[in-house]
Amino acid sequence: MRRRCGQCNRIAHGNSCSSRCSSGTRAGYSRVGGVKARSGQRDDVWKVDLHAGRVAPATYEEYSASDLRIEMPAILLKQALRMNMFSQTGISKRVKWLATKQSMKLLSSFMQLLDFEEYAVLPLHRNLTWRSLRVWARRWREVLGYGQLIWIMKSRKINGKEVEQVALLEFS
Repeated sequence: MRRRCGQCNRIAHGNSCSSRCSSGTRAGYSRVGGVKARSGQRDDVWKVDLHAGRVAPATYEEYSASDLRIEMPAILLKQALRMNMFSQTGISKRVKWLATKQSMKLLSSFMQLLDFEEYAVLPLHRNLTWRSLRVWARRWREVLGYGQLIWIMKSRKINGKEVEQVALLEFS
């Protein structure tokens, strides 16, 4: 499918620009996703540009052309944003996550960013205080355990979700 890239207006093959344009989009890797909120008879759609950090209203054509889409009821989106629990929406049966194979890395990064924000990990300078270092010093066994899990993940190239099972089987 041939069309024009939304960022640089060059001819794109598939869903993203074939060359590096000003937004940093590469072939097979789009940084613009879509969110659709369903409310009765009316659907609102937005485009989320993760690179620029912007959310803007979108047309249905832009939404359907996006290779990463999230569809959910408007009330669920409103509650998730109000209660700062957006990362928990993934378990709902009323939410649809639509992504191509190339955009799965972006989706996982997006969900990890939401998790970090929800668990108050970001910004990092809040967690690198004297108080936090004293707390982690008392929990040194946990720090070693996390280090061991990271070592298993990196040395054996195991997915993050499977590393716990491997560690439990090996060290119990």
